[in-house]
Amino acid sequence: MSKGSAKPEFTRRDFLRTAAGAAGLRVLGGLSIPAGLTVLGGCTEKRTPEELARRLVIAVDERIQTLDPAYQNMALDSFVIANIYDTLTWHTRELELIPRLGLSWESPDGALSWIFKLRPDVKFHDGTVCDAEAVKYHFERIKDPKTQSKRRSKLNKMNAVEVIDPLTVRFEMTEPYSVWPIVMRDSFAGIVSPTAVEKYGDQEFTLHPTGSGPYMVAHQDPRGLVVLRRNPNYWQAEKYAVEEVELRTVLEPTTRLILLEQGAIDLCSITFAHTEVAEKTGKVEILNSPMLQVRYVGFNNMKPPFNDLRVRQAANLAINRDELVKYAFRGNADPLLGPLPTVLPAFNKDMPTYNYDPDKAKALLKEAGYEKGMDVVLWSKDDVTDTNLGVVVADQLRHIGIRVEIVRFDRNVYWDKFDPYQTLDLNWYPTKPGVFDLYAAGWVGGEHPNGYLDPLFRSTSTSNSSFYKNEEVDRVLAQIQTVVDENDRTVLYKKLQEIIVADAPWIFAYSSRVLWGVNPRVKNLQIHPAGEYEFHGVQLAGGGGRA
Repeated sequence: MSKGSAKPEFTRRDFLRTAAGAAGLRVLGGLSIPAGLTVLGGCTEKRTPEELARRLVIAVDERIQTLDPAYQNMALDSFVIANIYDTLTWHTRELELIPRLGLSWESPDGALSWIFKLRPDVKFHDGTVCDAEAVKYHFERIKDPKTQSKRRSKLNKMNAVEVIDPLTVRFEMTEPYSVWPIVMRDSFAGIVSPTAVEKYGDQEFTLHPTGSGPYMVAHQDPRGLVVLRRNPNYWQAEKYAVEEVELRTVLEPTTRLILLEQGAIDLCSITFAHTEVAEKTGKVEILNSPMLQVRYVGFNNMKPPFNDLRVRQAANLAINRDELVKYAFRGNADPLLGPLPTVLPAFNKDMPTYNYDPDKAKALLKEAGYEKGMDVVLWSKDDVTDTNLGVVVADQLRHIGIRVEIVRFDRNVYWDKFDPYQTLDLNWYPTKPGVFDLYAAGWVGGEHPNGYLDPLFRSTSTSNSSFYKNEEVDRVLAQIQTVVDENDRTVLYKKLQEIIVADAPWIFAYSSRVLWGVNPRVKNLQIHPAGEYEFHGVQLAGGGGRA
């Protein structure tokens, strides 16, 4: 490991040649869009003035899986859930932790318990009261094994929930847990209506999602269409002018751009390949901002050859991250130097990182007994982002003798493929036949280091898909949970980053940027660094609405 960067050796021509030669990479077609591309009009139904006045239409690049916080496990689901349900705390765009349903919180005993004072006069969309009993119900439901919640492990440190009075709730921890107020910002902590859950049951509640957030679900269907309607009784209703928000699944990025230019939609994610095209149309505004997301290629840390630290380090030394960002993603990303995005205040800018050094990589492979190289399998989603990441990583690894076969899965079933090898009850089968050697992945960990380091590197986490285990990492993560002072925790977070980078459980690839194409009629829309959809203060030009 070293600091600095090497001179580029991988050109744009090399990348395009590699991409073109990769079998079945249909989604890479967007990378060679002719400069003179024009977007055709007249192919969609015209929106009425009344609809334009009240509805913001968003095209999303995957299907919403669930609107139940207990089962949410995907970033898109969490973005929608955050508008339907209120959490106890929230992070601003400036990464400040602020009150939401919880007006205040304190720990009287060194993080062994947390007492939250709740916001008064809050009601769920069904008219029932959102109070301490509802908060207790929500977290006990997730913790109950019968619910089979994918977020149950988030509550491992919660022993009990006690209602002190209608607006005061006490969380008792099994041991000191300093980051509990931060955890309470996560979308799984969006409080559900107990009445609605009891009425519809765990399996059907996602079809009737009922929270206390700024928007209610007015419609959803199996095609991937969800319509949210403004909650007039929300405690901050005056800040929300947009009456309806429609989320429409449009998988193909070029189609999203066409619909955006036509005015059929108002907002969509733009791929790195389409940013120049979109800007040239003159009809689309591009919002580009660093995102609190990491993209990486994870190793199977328990299976040869990547159970050998030297091989993992060699693979990291083989990757030129500057070129990966420049040529594969057209500069619309930032090199990832460790397990945290560099925009987080707790990022350790002083730690050694992996400089591009293929000669040193080859020497490490020789030392590990792989002088002739090896053949490995990399799992990837079939979307353009993971496909491009996999292609470039495979090509750069090839130059040091690591020959990579890429196996792509449909994005909607990708993570299901991991279930036979890492179960929800924390059983690992890292060498079971058919298991991956490498896998492409990303993580939106929120506005705090804990949201990355604990779920991705703790050995007892169901999100630790790399089969990574380091007793010192587990020990420091446990120590952090006893430290209430944020500055003292930051020292430990920086120590963790050094350990993890030295262990190289991943190929640290890049940190994403939020790339949104926006219809100019949408005013005051700002990007949250976590990629959240936040609609407070947003106005639709020409459509009136509340200020």
